[in-house]
Amino acid sequence: MAASPVLRYIDAHNHIYCDEFNEDISQVIEHAQKIGLIGSVIVAEYLSDFEKIIRFSERFPGFCYPCLGLHPVQGMPHPKITVKEGKTSWT
Repeated sequence: MAASPVLRYIDAHNHIYCDEFNEDISQVIEHAQKIGLIGSVIVAEYLSDFEKIIRFSERFPGFCYPCLGLHPVQGMPHPKITVKEGKTSWT
């Protein structure tokens, strides 16, 4: 009889970089991993969130992955965004 497949879970959309989680974010991440979450996609809402999300993903490498984009309801126009040699710049 074949073994049952092991299910793995990824949180595909969250905003855990927000200030509401500042005090206990390490515990939140630890708990998520204990219950079987293997990754977390952190989604930006605004251009101003990009740097914080990148720093957040660097703080929790291999678990938190940045998703940087601009939602159309957040208003336009947006400044030009470029990513070059691992550096992000906004003009």
